[in-house]
Amino acid sequence: MPFSPQRMHDVRWAFSNKKQASYSTLVADINLTQQVAMIGADVAELSRTSYSDDNQYGKGHEFPTAFRELTRELRLARTVDLSSLMAGWAAAFGMGNVVTTQPNAANNPTAYRHVITFFDASAGKQVPVTTIYEQLGAQPSFERRLESLAVADFIITGSRREVAQLQINLVGSGKTTNGAMQPPALTPVSVFDMGGLAVLIGPQGAPLDLSQRVLDFTVRVTQNLDVQNGYTPGGGMYAARMWAGARRATFEAQILVDSSSTDLLDDFVNGSLLEVSFKFTGDRILNGQPEMHDCEIKFPAVRITAMPIAAANGDLLVYKVSAGETDIYKDAGGTPNEPLQITVTNTVPAYLQS
Repeated sequence: MPFSPQRMHDVRWAFSNKKQASYSTLVADINLTQQVAMIGADVAELSRTSYSDDNQYGKGHEFPTAFRELTRELRLARTVDLSSLMAGWAAAFGMGNVVTTQPNAANNPTAYRHVITFFDASAGKQVPVTTIYEQLGAQPSFERRLESLAVADFIITGSRREVAQLQINLVGSGKTTNGAMQPPALTPVSVFDMGGLAVLIGPQGAPLDLSQRVLDFTVRVTQNLDVQNGYTPGGGMYAARMWAGARRATFEAQILVDSSSTDLLDDFVNGSLLEVSFKFTGDRILNGQPEMHDCEIKFPAVRITAMPIAAANGDLLVYKVSAGETDIYKDAGGTPNEPLQITVTNTVPAYLQS
């Protein structure tokens, strides 16, 4: 029977900078105003757990005869070019606390600065969730709203002289709502490449610029979502909440060894408490004004967990620097007094409004 295969290039999506007002209240279609190009056409993955009697006796055979769906789960991955829009979005939904100001309201009123840190889980463990529209094709079941999506983790990577990338992994309630809507046009974005990256590593308050020695880096941030406890008695087969677990952040980088200095090796051997930041600077927001699209990822208090020396790029030696979960500190004299702060300047007036 003839058929028409569905193309990856036909996939569209729409998202919002707003969060859902509650775990069960969707972001309205009118607020699903953002769309950016994806690297790969990842499609939401639905899975389920179910009851079966396959290992029970008295049936006269070993095969299942009964079925009941117990839980449904939805996971979604998005990989995009790192931009000021998406850096702010991932950090806002993946960390939960955003303070927004206008650095130059009089002369550059469309420039906004968002300072993002982990939210205070002692006041409540529910993470911000949002709604995403996914359109695979024209069939009704291919046009669906993915409900109550939480950012499980996000990963920022940069290498050599390339555009940096952002991978976002999300977990939803498992519930979807079918129905067509018109996806918005692609949102203009300011993309970050490695040519605009500054990497500072060194003493707290006075880190040194090691940018020219950096080959690549990776930053990982996770909320360790408590998915299992999202399903409750009386809640049906969909998750009814999504709590944060033990939030963590890590990074790793390949940094060329300086033949005239043992700087990083000394820091590792001495167990020095360091400040580390990765700052991207992109396009100017308004000609004649100083504000730029930018994103600074700052670890105020870090110790190097491991730092093997290896060969790279032929006969050049590199430090393979990494800071693991147990070496990213809070209450350790850094400024700010946070394990991680991500500061983004862009033209988004607000994140996480409902």
